[in-house]
Amino acid sequence: MAGVSQVKVVDDPSLAHQLAEAVAAQVVVQAAGYSHVVAAATAHGRDFMPRVAALLDVAQISDVTGIDAPIPSAAPSTPAMPLPPCRAPTR
Repeated sequence: MAGVSQVKVVDDPSLAHQLAEAVAAQVVVQAAGYSHVVAAATAHGRDFMPRVAALLDVAQISDVTGIDAPIPSAAPSTPAMPLPPCRAPTR
């Protein structure tokens, strides 16, 4: 895939049942040194990503429909409204 320089795989017994708490803990460990963490907007992603944000003490931006490098993104507000750009806070 264009632009992908690394894929991380975690094989840990704590992930056997994919519980949100265990997945969030592993994501936080793997997120060290990164400015952003991205997950699919699936039921599973919506379950563990708020926990990741809480553990990292950062804000979460949900339902992002596009990323315009380096940081602005578009998130839906209502079906009738256009997608306003939003900015992810950086540390």
